[in-house]
Amino acid sequence: MAEKCGSFAQLPDALHAESFVSGVIGQFQHRMPDTAVLSDVLLDFVDALERTGEPEQYALLRALAAIGPARIAAAARAAADRVPAGADWRLPAWLPSVGQVTPGTCRRWTDRFGEAEHLLVTYRYDEDGPEHAVYVTRDHSWHGALWSSTLVTEDRLDEVREELGRQARKEGVALEVIPAREAHDALQDAALAFLEHRHGPPETGDGWPDRDFFENLTLTVHRGAALRADAAPDVLAAGTLAAHRSSALSWRAQDAEELQAQFLASPEGAQLTTHAARILPLNLMRLSADFMGRDPRRIGPRTLDRLLGELLPASLLAPDALLKELPAAVESWFGWLGERHLPAGERKAVARQVRKLAAKLPKRTRASHNPARLYIADVEENGHDGDVLQAVLERRSFAVPYPGERLVEPGTPPELVVRLNAQRPDLPKDREAIVLCELLARVLDPAEYPYHVHVVEQLWADQPREVWETAQRLRARGLSRERVLELLARALRPHVRELPVGMGGVGFDLKKYLDSLAAL
Repeated sequence: MAEKCGSFAQLPDALHAESFVSGVIGQFQHRMPDTAVLSDVLLDFVDALERTGEPEQYALLRALAAIGPARIAAAARAAADRVPAGADWRLPAWLPSVGQVTPGTCRRWTDRFGEAEHLLVTYRYDEDGPEHAVYVTRDHSWHGALWSSTLVTEDRLDEVREELGRQARKEGVALEVIPAREAHDALQDAALAFLEHRHGPPETGDGWPDRDFFENLTLTVHRGAALRADAAPDVLAAGTLAAHRSSALSWRAQDAEELQAQFLASPEGAQLTTHAARILPLNLMRLSADFMGRDPRRIGPRTLDRLLGELLPASLLAPDALLKELPAAVESWFGWLGERHLPAGERKAVARQVRKLAAKLPKRTRASHNPARLYIADVEENGHDGDVLQAVLERRSFAVPYPGERLVEPGTPPELVVRLNAQRPDLPKDREAIVLCELLARVLDPAEYPYHVHVVEQLWADQPREVWETAQRLRARGLSRERVLELLARALRPHVRELPVGMGGVGFDLKKYLDSLAAL
């Protein structure tokens, strides 16, 4: 990479130079989400630039020192000081101007649901020089994280200003001019929220943006810091500065309980009679406040898409029999909430969106990647009882470990491990495959395989119940899971009259088998 930066000094001005530096750091950052790894790689990059000892790389070191993350800037500054500049070096005239900008006007508008905040902040390198700006969008449906940032050059600035005003007027909100300190806090909070929370939880698969997002990130962070004289830019500082101010920060657990009590006392809440439906509002408020950084009373299109389209289906631990209760409960809750916290003109549109998302909720929950849900999906009796579900999870995950905990032979190719972890425990053939892979890894006698397979089936079905009771008793004595399964399989073997290798029926003397279990 250092060798590819030989044309840096030929760039036309400081703004192009800063954009180049931001793009270089962005390429690294896109490939390396871990900030510790990224920091080490950037320090290696600084070392490589220093070793070249050429004017172009020297100029790049100076630019890194001017706008790079704090630790990298310090290393680049020290490296540049160590490079013996040649008397015949022709350094670009703009080099001393890199990073030396003066903020201008800060404009902002926020949509009527308070979900997207747009900021346009202008800058100049000198009093009479051309203006440029950064245009930033924050996503307040997700911790107020930075969603996008664009560098606006002078030739496009008037057009972007006009478009910003048109968007605000179309939304029916004010385009306001805000103090530099307020804009600084907004940009810093946005960057820190992104570094901590990305663009969404990993479970939804869209948390890490594409490379284009990172092209202007360093430049945007620098421009945000330039709004305060005592600020230092740092795109690596997640968790090291004051925590960003989330819109849900003032939300308390007792607020959720009070709001749920008000809802349940209302006509809408009174229609919900099952336990699962009545606790759903608490779960939705927890997801909104704790996972999205969003005040649960502030609902809008983007918030609902995240909440009902992504987070709730991925987090919901409910059997199939209860999923049919969800749409009505969701509609009741958001209908009641909208009546109290949405302008009258927005309620119908939001209600339509809620209705559409709620109807898809059972299907999305079934298709979610929550591995634990497959272990309780077929529970029909007392499926609303958290203690019952937890007991089922404990029993079945003992029989068939969760993905990532399944035993495989040493040296198993990674692609086969991925396939094993994708096997579904709720499907008999997949369940058998998981068990057989574990038995191979434990190097047991193949003649014992059918008995282990059938013990797992008994544990999964909880028939007879004494199998799991015995397993719990043995575990309480300190025996390992593997040893317990061996003892259960050994207890089964003498009483079997016919036991096929597959998952078919089996005949055995149940009374004697139970006596053997009791004797363990």
